[in-house]
Amino acid sequence: MGEYVQRYLSILRIELLDLESDLEAMERLMERRYQSQEITHYVSEENRSFIRHEVTSIQNIINELNSLDFSDVTSVDCLIERIDTMVMKKSEEYDLPESIRRYIKRKLDKIKEFVSMD
Repeated sequence: MGEYVQRYLSILRIELLDLESDLEAMERLMERRYQSQEITHYVSEENRSFIRHEVTSIQNIINELNSLDFSDVTSVDCLIERIDTMVMKKSEEYDLPESIRRYIKRKLDKIKEFVSMD
């Protein structure tokens, strides 16, 4: 596995963990808004349920990334294609929210630009 491929995977994992943290912060915000009676219990639970599903989806993608063998990948483009295919398959399996699929796709493209700049 080339240096660029390894760097790409490292950055992607960091970005996904950051998204997970952001979603958990949003969940805490929903709880504070409920406690201050800005939103109803129903709205709070709906939001929490959706956010938990997104967090679980991200965790599943991270686990899948960690379990895959990328030693045969020789280019960032091949890596992106493999990850994108995996995300699409897992989207169906885990019923990933569309927002998560779009976020991951944007990150795949953005990280490629960053890694390619070196």
